This record gives sequence, structure tokens and C-alpha cells, in this order.
Amino acid sequence: MSGGVDSSVAAMLLQEQGYDVEGATLELLPNEDNDSLSQASIDAKAVASHLGIRHHVVFARDDFERYVIRPFAHEYICGRTPNPCVLCNRHIKFGRLFEEAMRTGFDYVATGHYAKIDKDSSGNYHLFRADSRKDQTYVLYSLGQKELSHVLFPLTDMEKDDLRSLARDRGLPAADKADSQDICFVPQGSYSSVVERYENCTFGEGNFLSVNGEVLGKHRGYTHFTIGQRKGVGISSTAPLYVVGIHPAENAVILGPESDLFRKEIYAGEVNFISGQRISKPISLEAKTRYQAPLASATVYPTDDEKMVRVVFDEPIRAMTPGQAVCFYQGTELLGGGTILQDEQ
Repeated sequence: MSGGVDSSVAAMLLQEQGYDVEGATLELLPNEDNDSLSQASIDAKAVASHLGIRHHVVFARDDFERYVIRPFAHEYICGRTPNPCVLCNRHIKFGRLFEEAMRTGFDYVATGHYAKIDKDSSGNYHLFRADSRKDQTYVLYSLGQKELSHVLFPLTDMEKDDLRSLARDRGLPAADKADSQDICFVPQGSYSSVVERYENCTFGEGNFLSVNGEVLGKHRGYTHFTIGQRKGVGISSTAPLYVVGIHPAENAVILGPESDLFRKEIYAGEVNFISGQRISKPISLEAKTRYQAPLASATVYPTDDEKMVRVVFDEPIRAMTPGQAVCFYQGTELLGGGTILQDEQ
């Protein structure tokens, strides 16, 4: 329970369905006073009290720093743009919290994610896109059979407006709490401050370069930029310029026309297939390379490395960014996904 409306309604719905429910909130962010509670925990406690259920606080700050914040900072140092929500789900929510719940005798972990789980006649679990417009399967591709057999997603067929209306009708304290928009450990969207703190370094000026190596101007540090970015470039040109590459070793940001952002082929590493089986031959499916991106037809090819695949799209895709996730779908079913790697392997 994050203290927000999604997890609050998830707990309420399960209680109304007859489950014996207890709430748990993860304390994740660094805090000088290790015993103090965040506003999220305080808000979640209020919801739990309203529902009449027990509330637990799980202190996982060291794990969060180890598995989420520090890898996030290191990826930026390497010129990639990581997705910390994927890391948090893999290592914390469906890692640390999941194992804690199983160890202490609970049958399921339930969250406010928008996704759908089903089990086939052979006893295998499958993960499907939610009926809601807020489908969140993109950040859940690291789940496997073990997790899906002990996970519940009560919000699968709900829309956010209806969910808030239901929360108000039930008098939940979180009914009108605003959704979080930013990465929880990045204050005011300042990625560079997080990178500098955890990598113990500072970034000076570097060069904006054209794709041909021509110096176009100065930037304030490559960690301020990501592939596909146009805002903040500030270079005069007859045509709009976009970030098409990042070269950390030279502290260089490569600029080019939007056409240079499109390509058809990527490699993905740390690949997980929810079935637990790796692919042995090319498979035609649909894939997406950003949370809000549309699905696009592609073929996924196995490689000699069982945790790596080659993905070839039928049509060029814009701004496929190293460090971000690529997820694979057949119809509404999420088959799995991986992390987009730097260019050729």
C-alpha cells in the first residue's frame, strides 16, 4: 500500500471479496532518521485504519539503494536511460516484499497494478494487458511462474475515474490523492544530482556534435539528455535537431534530424519470458519500446546468449533508447521483455 488510491482500492476490493487482508508499505527512500515514516506510510496507515486491517511497514531502504538507485545512476553514467520502475518491481515489490510475504505465511501479494493474470488447463500462468487504459504490463515483464501463482491484481478491469468515484463512495482517505508523476527518488526531475551523488562525480561542459563529428555548440553535461530529446538542446538550425546519440567517454551529445532516430533492429539483454522457457526459433509478435508507445509488429530471434535476443521490427521505430524496456506481446498476452542494449552486440 503506497498510500495512493490504486493500492487503497485494491485492498478494499479484496476485503469485500472475503479475503483476509493486511496492508504493507515499503519504506524505500534514504532518510537521516532510519525509524521515521514517510508520508506514504502515514497515508497508508490511515487507509488501513479506515478498512480495519492490520498495517505493516517494511524497511527496504538498503535494498532499494542497492538494486534501484545505484544501478539507475550507473546506467546514466554509461549514457543509457534506465527504467527504475522495472528494477523496483523485479527486486523490491516482487522480490524483497514477495519473499517476506511468503516467508511469513501469506498466500498472495496484491498490488494496485493494472494487469490481468490467468491460469490455463495445464496449470501455467499467463499475464495479460488490463482492460483499463492504464495497463501497466510494460513494467511487469520480469515476473515469472512463481510470482504469478501468488500475485493478485484486483484493478484489472477498472478505469481511474471510476476507481476514484468508488473510493469516494466508500470514504477512503486516499480518494483524491494525486498520482505520483516523477521518479520517487529524483527530486524535481534532477537526474544529474542523483547521478553525481551516487557515482561521486561531477559533469562539466561537453560538445554537441553533428552525426559527422562537427562541433555544434556546448552542453552542460551528457546526463541531462536522452535519445529523442529536442527540448533543452538550444542549438540554432534550419531544421529541428534531436539527440540521436550519447558518447560518455567524450562527454559528447550527438544531434541530428528526426529521421536519424528511426531504426528497425535492436538487441535486448536480461530477457525474461514469463513462461520460464527461452525461445529456440524466431517468433513473430508485437513489441513496444516505451510505456506509452503503440504496439508494433516485430520478429524476435534467439542468440547464443540465452538472456539476449535480437528484435527486428517490420517498420522503423522512433527513438529506441538503450536502458529502456522492450516488451513482447501476442494479442493481449505479455510474453516477456528485456532491456534495450547499446546498438550492435
